Amino acid sequence: MAHAAPTSAARIRVPWAWLVALAVLVWAVSAWHLDFICDDAFISFRYAKHLAAGEGLVFNLGSHQPVEGYTNFLWVVYLSLFEPGGYLHTRFLDTPTIARLSSGLCGLILLLQMAAYLRRRPDLSDAARAAGLLFLATFPPMALWSSGGLATMPVALFIFLAFRTLLDSTGLHTDSKTGPAAIAERRFPGIWTGIWAGLWGVLAVLTRADGFLWIAGICLLAALSPRCRERSFRRSLFTFATLTALALAVHFSWRHNYYGEWLPNTARVKTGLSALRLERGAKYVLAYLCAVPSAGLALACACYALRPPRTRRTRRTRGTRVEPSANGDAETRLLAFQGLALFLGTAVYALWVGGDFMPLGRFLFPAVPFLALAFAAGLGRLGANGKAARPWAAAIVGASAIILSGLSLADIHPVPLALRQALDFRWNEPHYQTELEMRAGMDERARNWTIQGRALALYTRPDETMILSAVGAQGYYSNLFLYDNYGLVTREVAQRDAPLKRSSPGHDKRVPSDFFFDRHPDYLGSLLSHPYLPETDGLPAAPGQSWYEHPWGKRVTIERYPLYPEDGFAAGLELRLLRFKR
Repeated sequence: MAHAAPTSAARIRVPWAWLVALAVLVWAVSAWHLDFICDDAFISFRYAKHLAAGEGLVFNLGSHQPVEGYTNFLWVVYLSLFEPGGYLHTRFLDTPTIARLSSGLCGLILLLQMAAYLRRRPDLSDAARAAGLLFLATFPPMALWSSGGLATMPVALFIFLAFRTLLDSTGLHTDSKTGPAAIAERRFPGIWTGIWAGLWGVLAVLTRADGFLWIAGICLLAALSPRCRERSFRRSLFTFATLTALALAVHFSWRHNYYGEWLPNTARVKTGLSALRLERGAKYVLAYLCAVPSAGLALACACYALRPPRTRRTRRTRGTRVEPSANGDAETRLLAFQGLALFLGTAVYALWVGGDFMPLGRFLFPAVPFLALAFAAGLGRLGANGKAARPWAAAIVGASAIILSGLSLADIHPVPLALRQALDFRWNEPHYQTELEMRAGMDERARNWTIQGRALALYTRPDETMILSAVGAQGYYSNLFLYDNYGLVTREVAQRDAPLKRSSPGHDKRVPSDFFFDRHPDYLGSLLSHPYLPETDGLPAAPGQSWYEHPWGKRVTIERYPLYPEDGFAAGLELRLLRFKR
């Protein structure tokens, strides 16, 4: 297909390699700035530790029915390689560090793959390609989810690679290549592309429990693509869909055989249709657009790119003539449509499940690369041949998006505070927090719970039981048998049919600790404190009431254990255990 050459005004005189290097540098600095670890990641780490130790994919050890309290199967299997007993275990790097480094590496690969894909788009101007790449590099969620310890970045990479391999309109150009892939593609047109795309699709559906939704979206877009008229492309699509469907079916069958459930336990905790969830989900999506206004600007650009090509009447024929830029407009409009469709589909899914409590739209992140593509397509059409002022308009819009992302990275918000507070969806929190404040709080809590978990490992036994709300880091380091107030790893909590109330995403099924009293746990909980503080400091009590007057206070005794610097603890700390009386 012939494509119109971009106008000289839209060209960028900077070598592409320099732009890629700049994008990588900006992303790396931003990712380092927002580096964090979240407590939920330690749930996966604990499953990985038990798998490496030969105990299977279980959270609590014992003869009970195992519970699937994770949603990232392949990520858990991968991390098990680095745990004691795993093939790649090392004493120099622990699993939380390896998880964050792996996410960062996936972020780098995603950025480089985006650069390669944009460069292969002849329908986009140099300026549009550069803007799309820099948009992704400066986008705050891209920096944030390059760490965290979860599989958020890897699954986004696999989904994008599946999309690029299957739907890359520039093709493989196998006629001029002699490699094994090119030879196989010429001998079996479409099959090799489908197998390669299917590999990324399989990785996506096995890395994230709901990854099949994005793969289904890619299949739908492929079926609607003009290339579907080509026989070889239909072969690719069929091969891609078949491979991913088979992998999904095998995984579903294994899950039901191993856990006795068709879906992860976390799906029961976090999904379900209700008015409250829809309200919270809508606020989740809108709050995301307020926290990162560059996303809204990208959506507007994508909508602009969908407009039909400009036409004008000619005097000789009394008909219409499409402007010269329309030769490449069809490809650009298709790219904008695909990117916009995947992002909006992701937003609808996030709305339906009621959002997620973590910062900067974790549930929306798989669609971020496609938002960057839609943004590039919009700028490509805005700066195409036509009025002389349009390339300057494209430059202004591109620079505005990057500036808005930079402001968000600095926690500076052009959107009024009153509007952001009105869209607050974390209903458990006592006051509104910005996304970066939420990230800082999560990081601090995870690191404190890491200290607490290490302390528990010193003074408790793995065969003892405890009730906990934050089961991640404390569970990973202590090895206690845990009852989870939120139900992520406790099936009975997730399955209870309780009326929904206004709570933060993922906290809908929370139960009070006395829910587990009939199981006779050993500990009600624990806390870190200082020897000079009162024994009951930090324990719950009604106003004007002491801990010992609380119904739970009469059931437990408080045990105090010193923590020493030679064991790696800060000076002046002690562990307080709330042991049930027998």
